[in-house]
Amino acid sequence: MRIRVYYNQKWLRSSWLPEFLRCEAVVLYPFILFCEPKDRIAKTTVRHEIIHVRQAQEIGPLRFDLLYNFHILKGLIRYWSWERAYRENPYEKEAYRKQKWITLTAEEKKVVGWE
Repeated sequence: MRIRVYYNQKWLRSSWLPEFLRCEAVVLYPFILFCEPKDRIAKTTVRHEIIHVRQAQEIGPLRFDLLYNFHILKGLIRYWSWERAYRENPYEKEAYRKQKWITLTAEEKKVVGWE
C-alpha cells in the first residue's frame, strides 16, 4: 500500500491528531500526519515516522496499532505518566535508536519529498 504524507498546511488541517496527542507526528498506516508544514519538520522526525511505517508493514498495520497502544496503556498503568509510557514503548525505543542512521528507500524519499 502506498504511504501518504500530510504536512500541516493552511488549507489542510492534518495536525489535529498529533496536537491532541502532544506529539510532532502520528502514523496511521498508510498515513503520516505531521503537526508542522514540510519546511519546519526535522529530518530525524521524518525518519522516525518512516521507522513506524516499516514496523507496521513488518507485523501488519492492525497488529502494530494494537500492540503499540497496548504498550502505551501498560505504561500509563505502570508509570502514571504519558511521557514515560511513550518513552518506554518498545516501538518508540526502536524508532529513537534508529532515527539518526537509517537510509530511506527511493520510494520513501519520493513520498516525503526528499527527491
